[in-house]
Amino acid sequence: MKFLGDGVMFVTTAVDRVFVIAAGITGACERDDLLPSVRSGISFGEVVTRDRDYFGATVNRAARLVNVATPGHVALDVESAGIIGHDRPHTAPRMVDLKGFDHPVSIVEFPAG
Repeated sequence: MKFLGDGVMFVTTAVDRVFVIAAGITGACERDDLLPSVRSGISFGEVVTRDRDYFGATVNRAARLVNVATPGHVALDVESAGIIGHDRPHTAPRMVDLKGFDHPVSIVEFPAG
């Protein structure tokens, strides 16, 4: 876990737990009247590790997904959503431009509540 300003980055190889963590944190904030709504982004792929930090396109994609996510939702690129395989209700796929990426990315969002 790494704190980045008002954000947090989690890195794990436990694919089955990633969504549970993100939706749990996002949902808890939605249910608490004292906390603001938050947004989460998940992306799977290879990362470069150096000095206990993580770099690469996967990290950047996840960070950019947070920026385009609807408050109270967890955003994933369609490929990552397929890896998780959740059958929870989600939005229809939509194309978004992510800063630093050459082509639009297809994403879906899951309400965390």
